[in-house]
Amino acid sequence: MPIANEFAPDVVLVSSGFDAVDGHAPPLGGYKLTAKCFSYLTRQLMDLAGGRLVLALEGGHDLTAICDASEACISALLGNEVKIACGNIDD
Repeated sequence: MPIANEFAPDVVLVSSGFDAVDGHAPPLGGYKLTAKCFSYLTRQLMDLAGGRLVLALEGGHDLTAICDASEACISALLGNEVKIACGNIDD
C-alpha cells in the first residue's frame, strides 16, 4: 500500500477472479483466503483514488466461493464494517 499511496492513482481497476478463495482446488487455486479477506482488501483499495474503485468479476471456478467473495466485496463497497485482516484466514 505505501507504493500505491505514493503513486496516487486517479482510479483503481481490479480484475476480480477470486481463484485464491478457499474452495478452489489446485491447480486452479488451492489457496485458503476467506471471503472476509477479500472484503478487507477491498476496503484497503477504497482508501486509494478518493474511493474511485472498479471491481470487475472476470471468472472463477467454484460458484459458492465466487458468491461469498463477491458478496464480501460488495459489503465493503457499501461501507459495512470489516472486522478481519487477511492474517486471520481461519476466522
